[in-house]
Amino acid sequence: MIQIVGLCIYNLALLIYAAFQPGQLKKSVVSLENSLIMGKRPIIDPSKHVWPRVEPALLALIGILAVGTGMISFIAYKLHTEFAWLVYSIVHADIKMKRKVFTLQIYVALVKFDFFFLLGFLVQKIVSTGYIMTDVEFGLSIAVIFIAVLVALLAIVFARNENKAGTITIVAAYFMNVGYLVYSLIRLSGIGDFLMLAVFAGITIAMMICTIVTAVLCLVHFNKGLKVYAHSQELLAIKAGKDTDLRNTAHPISQLLPRRMTLD
Repeated sequence: MIQIVGLCIYNLALLIYAAFQPGQLKKSVVSLENSLIMGKRPIIDPSKHVWPRVEPALLALIGILAVGTGMISFIAYKLHTEFAWLVYSIVHADIKMKRKVFTLQIYVALVKFDFFFLLGFLVQKIVSTGYIMTDVEFGLSIAVIFIAVLVALLAIVFARNENKAGTITIVAAYFMNVGYLVYSLIRLSGIGDFLMLAVFAGITIAMMICTIVTAVLCLVHFNKGLKVYAHSQELLAIKAGKDTDLRNTAHPISQLLPRRMTLD
């Protein structure tokens, strides 16, 4: 459910990005129309009227994203009202455990969305500023993409298996990512597409800081029963003969979780 909410936020961010896009693209088109190839002819022929032909598509994109974001948000709300009881079936009335599971779910969702926003920033950086980047900086930007994939995968694995050393390493990697983004903003300040890069980088930095905070909270919750609940769905599937539908009450999750022995 947390990931669905994250998807709504992700679509909202795309909507904001799309709202900025027409103005930035118009500047680029005008710049290309005024730029000459070898001092003879413009890169884009002004007689082609490129911007009037492109603008309607960009405006339509904003409308489509707005409608899509609204629909996804409505569906997310309906799913929440329909399946909220599944959370109770896992953690019952244990408020502390519910918070731990909720924190883990937020962390996993943030890790996934961090990757997409970081990838978007890097691609835009390479495309928009490749002409001013050194070979070392260009290679570093490409390497960060592959490192980000590895970090995202390991972050989820370490968290679900309560690997403290691994999660601490992931936190350190996220601090380095934040430092890289800040360096990129300082390095690229003043270029024509800086506004769009700054928006993407700002969102990514904010999300990574939230990821670091939730990672620390997950670390605090390690070795306190969280691992059993994190794997409860897989355990239920084995118990119920590969039936992953949590609404099947024939094998309640409570049967799979450790219980305290009580004395009469």
